Amino acid sequence: MDYLEHFNLTDRPFKNTYDGRFFYRTTAARQIFQNLKAETTPPLLHLKGWHKVGKTSILHRLTDELKKTVKVALILNPHLTLAEMLRQTLTDFGQSHKISPKTPEKELLSYYQNEVSSFLAKGLKVLLAVDNVDELPPARLADLYSLIKLEPKWQGQVRLLLCGTPERPWPVVPNMLIELKELELPPLNESEVEEYLTARLKVTGANSLFSRAAIKALGEYSEGRPEFINRLAERALIVAWSSKQWKVEKAQVKIARASLKAPQNINYDSLAETASNDVPRPSQPTKKKQHSRKGGWLILGATLALGVICWSRSDKAPLPLPSPELAEETAPNLIPSPLMIPPDEDLTIVTDGTAAPQLPALPSQLLTLPQGSLVLVVDQTTNTGRLWQGDAQKTSLKAEITTPVFKTSGLYVFGRPRSNNPFIFQYPPARNLPLAEAEALWPRLITLLPQNILPVIVAPGTILNTSKDLKITAAIKTKIKAWVQAQQYRLPDTLASLYASSFQFFELSKSPRHIDREDFRQALNSEARTSGEVKLTTSQPLIIRDPKKNHLVWAIFNIKYESKLRNDLGLRVLIFEKPLMGQNNWLIRAELWLPEKSLKRN
Repeated sequence: MDYLEHFNLTDRPFKNTYDGRFFYRTTAARQIFQNLKAETTPPLLHLKGWHKVGKTSILHRLTDELKKTVKVALILNPHLTLAEMLRQTLTDFGQSHKISPKTPEKELLSYYQNEVSSFLAKGLKVLLAVDNVDELPPARLADLYSLIKLEPKWQGQVRLLLCGTPERPWPVVPNMLIELKELELPPLNESEVEEYLTARLKVTGANSLFSRAAIKALGEYSEGRPEFINRLAERALIVAWSSKQWKVEKAQVKIARASLKAPQNINYDSLAETASNDVPRPSQPTKKKQHSRKGGWLILGATLALGVICWSRSDKAPLPLPSPELAEETAPNLIPSPLMIPPDEDLTIVTDGTAAPQLPALPSQLLTLPQGSLVLVVDQTTNTGRLWQGDAQKTSLKAEITTPVFKTSGLYVFGRPRSNNPFIFQYPPARNLPLAEAEALWPRLITLLPQNILPVIVAPGTILNTSKDLKITAAIKTKIKAWVQAQQYRLPDTLASLYASSFQFFELSKSPRHIDREDFRQALNSEARTSGEVKLTTSQPLIIRDPKKNHLVWAIFNIKYESKLRNDLGLRVLIFEKPLMGQNNWLIRAELWLPEKSLKRN
């Protein structure tokens, strides 16, 4: 018997995969749909809401809500190329039979133009909806702007809906300003949480399975965010089933929250005792078979232990729940990541009493891990790689993979260039790059890489958890800010002063260059006199401290540079070094430049 049979449910009521049967229409959702249907709505809309409030569900619902008047194309991955976005759009328009993965971009654009014109001739409007817009590169945003105004007669008939968080708007595209309307999706309030639970349970043949206190606790612990409500509610149902309860009380929600929040530190016996003392145990229906209390608690322990094992070992681990004591400073994305957090899988109950393993700790070398960024940490001791992802709440473990042995510690940057073979950058540079190791790791990385770049830290596990130093973080951020401003405002002397007297410059497919700072200064002065106005856009930096050499810090960020002389778009890695003697002054010892054009796939 599983918990569905115990509660007479026909389906899992709180799964996180989108299912139109379970869609709950809040007042805010209703207003969003009304705005999208209105004739006077401007061509550009921004749907904003905090992490996990249900924005993606709204996008999935658009086709059903607007099918009579609007043709919808949904793009969930903001890191697709323009050609890939056009293929997805044409597929949503029902034209997948006309195209193939090899159809060139120009031909795809022609198909798109014809389809949109056909829809408008029939009196339909067109809506392009893009999720995770915070991670959208500026160049791709410019492409999307162009798609809604290819022809003058499309004005007001073709719209673009960009979905993201309110922490930061999407990247600015110079010289492209479009009228904007903002739509907001807030978390559920207390009354909506109860209605949300009731609506989902009703679909599966149940009425109310949660007490008033349990509903209030679900709202408080989840902060009204539906995805967190789903995780908590399903785990609470499993806890109640394990202890032969026919209704979920606050105590079961507490246990569920503890198992999701910090499973490795749970005293299950203490929690179970608290639950038994706090929760009234109503009489069971006569049709249910009686089980002993001892047997119930054994199942409870096994259930929670299994949940911990699944959470710690699976690459589909649930995110930590929002909590004031766990709140960390969040930053906009650095290396975009379209990897979506997958839904929980069906739990299989195991009763062998297997002890829950400890979760791997987050390496303190990640001084900052902005939202959306990914970093793989390779432990040379155990030959395992752990993929960490920055989220709106905190950094979370995304996946764990087995890796080949790395003989040299340091920072590796893996990428997907035009050719099928991976490129690899290593710092500090070794005489012989571990190409064999890189090629062996590549088949595992290719499934994890959302776009082109993935930083990898390689070090023995015994030194991966040295203490963090907030002063270092602040110092490096100050240096990066000065670097950006010196580029932006053409201050060659200031820029040159940020570099060591002699530094290395790495560029893809080219030999490393040793550059003298004085020569660098003269070249910068020459460029500043002729470059004209400079337009610069950068992402927030990912800052990593060398696990073996405390005097080295790596800063990684995306950058777009435009001037009369050159236009660059790509990824920068600045390697800062603190002098062994003298003042605490971090200088750039090496620099890596990975232009976007060299990273695009075939």
